Amino acid sequence: MGRYDDLLYQLIKNGLRNSFQKVFKREIDELIMKHPGVPTDYIEFLEEIGYGDIGEEYFMLYGSLVDAEVIYGKSKCDGLKDIVFLGDYYNGHSIGFSKKGEWEMVEVDNNQDITFLNITFEGFIKNKLDEYLGMRYFR
Repeated sequence: MGRYDDLLYQLIKNGLRNSFQKVFKREIDELIMKHPGVPTDYIEFLEEIGYGDIGEEYFMLYGSLVDAEVIYGKSKCDGLKDIVFLGDYYNGHSIGFSKKGEWEMVEVDNNQDITFLNITFEGFIKNKLDEYLGMRYFR
């Protein structure tokens, strides 16, 4: 039984499973080698579910961790050098991990202000799906 079996069930039940693509084992191994200490719950999500979109233009989860300079450009990311990003909201707000200390989850807004989310990746991704499904049913 996997960590995300309940989430997988919700994705299938709500017709969202095809929005995600599996990540190959080789890519996961490369990710772990490049980013030692990356949280296990994030790795297990990539293994069990993959990457993709929660809803149309709601939240996009990348297939790997992305350095700040890829998103913001090398000249504009000095204050973000210790952050790797895992997804975004399509509106300039990105979600990632601060590699300082305990790999805490952070949100970075359009002004590059950093907010520590005080939540695990597992809690975060389950909340995103719950939020999206709640919005979808109450439209």
